[in-house]
Amino acid sequence: MREPETAHISVQARSRAAAHKQPNLANRRNRSRQLRPPVLRLLAALLDDRAETPPPATKLLVVVTAANELQATSARIELAKRDLPAGTRTLAVADPAGRRVGSGGGTLHALKAARDLLGDAWLDDRLVLIIHSGGDSQRAPSQSVCGKAWSLLPTVPPKAPVDLLMEQLLKLCAGAPGVVVACGDVLLKLPDEPGSLANQGVTGLAVPAPKDYGTRHGVYVSHEGRCSQYLQKASPAELERAGAVTDGKVALDSGVVFFDVATSKKLVQLADAAIRHRVELYGDLIQALDGGGVASEDAFLALKSDAPEDLRRTLYEQLRDVPLHVLTPRDSAFAHVGTSQELVDVLCRPSLFREGLGLHALSQSV
Repeated sequence: MREPETAHISVQARSRAAAHKQPNLANRRNRSRQLRPPVLRLLAALLDDRAETPPPATKLLVVVTAANELQATSARIELAKRDLPAGTRTLAVADPAGRRVGSGGGTLHALKAARDLLGDAWLDDRLVLIIHSGGDSQRAPSQSVCGKAWSLLPTVPPKAPVDLLMEQLLKLCAGAPGVVVACGDVLLKLPDEPGSLANQGVTGLAVPAPKDYGTRHGVYVSHEGRCSQYLQKASPAELERAGAVTDGKVALDSGVVFFDVATSKKLVQLADAAIRHRVELYGDLIQALDGGGVASEDAFLALKSDAPEDLRRTLYEQLRDVPLHVLTPRDSAFAHVGTSQELVDVLCRPSLFREGLGLHALSQSV
């Protein structure tokens, strides 16, 4: 029987054939990389992003506040998914006994939890980052399942507001021990060099914005970085009279406040008494500071508050000598994503967020 012709192929012919096929194989591999499916490209981008997470200049503790224990449990799960800098510790705390204690009460409760976790040296070369995320997301139904702070935004790789916020806050607080407080439904964009937090006392972060915004938000009035007055939803005429308007813009409160180590330790001593009541960060704590815009104890006690008078008297006595400063970096911006309309505006209208934070008007399901 005649052998198949293929049996007579010489060794040299096989070698030539293999050499001829090798470039084709390489080309196919290159084309495979170029045509990599969107899912794989997304995963590759995610891995690249995780590898570039910079280490913090100080030790870091991230504390997330919640309205109740169920929210706190969800926050712990979300925190465990985050690729935070090496050595970072995390904590999620619910308002005590399921009672809403306000932004000030939540801040003080978080400070107490941080001190209880870390001991007396809780602020030694450490930054404590407190993020308030205890809302119900009722005004943004699309974000109500995970909560506004944790709902992914159309970035590559996908990130939530809390991820983008932490990136900016670590840039702001690089190397500065103390406590920084922010809201989880805020997007913040800062320049590469936002400024120094070396001042003694408390520093509020402001962003320059058209004066019309000042009628809907808090506004700092300052001179050379020293705050003289804090206005809340003031009228255009009130803003002008207070000297808050410069070149048609105001120093808009971003919701970010930095407390130095000494002030943070003073606040934690007030926590046990304060968290029994509803205490607001601005109305009960910030306006009690030197520079909060209140001329006397009687004027402070006359402000609207849900906290009892004896507690507010104590807060004023303990905080009235603590100076309030303002940091207003150029080319900075912030926006709330607390409602569906605010979310659409941030994603679809040209802004610093679209370019600076990598947000896209179109998203792709994967």
